[in-house]
Amino acid sequence: MFFRFAVLSIALMFTTIVGAQTLPQDSSFSYLANFKNLDGQSVSPARYLNQGPIVLVFFASWSKNCQQEINFLTELNKNYAAKGLKVVAVSFDRKSEDLSKFLSENKVNFDILQDKKLATLKEFQIMVIPTLFVLDSTGKIKNMHVDFDDNLAKSVMGEIKKLLVPES
Repeated sequence: MFFRFAVLSIALMFTTIVGAQTLPQDSSFSYLANFKNLDGQSVSPARYLNQGPIVLVFFASWSKNCQQEINFLTELNKNYAAKGLKVVAVSFDRKSEDLSKFLSENKVNFDILQDKKLATLKEFQIMVIPTLFVLDSTGKIKNMHVDFDDNLAKSVMGEIKKLLVPES
């Protein structure tokens, strides 16, 4: 009985913390221009805008949940990139070797940006990794998800499908 109460209390505290966090609507998607891709090139956010929904995920290669989410997003991108979906990931790996090893073991098919100095933590109010934002084609944040599990994957997939449907 005590164990159930303790688990319920922790779950309620986490829900309150996450629920109280507002979406950082004033965070500009253009902020990502400060970072470089794996080839060392700056990437213009305009490259992603006005083509379809955007999934923006913040991760670290050493996190098991991040690894699972990156694999899910690779499959999602494979299925919906031709319909306009853009996936962008920002890595918090401080060692390029760690990220390179992870990417060599996984067939990631979307852009990875590096934030070795963790500058986006504050800008996007990242408290848990992975953190995933679903944005519309203009870069406006529609939803935010933290951590990763099958329910989150289903939710994100549903959101993307709705954003892919052209408005009548």
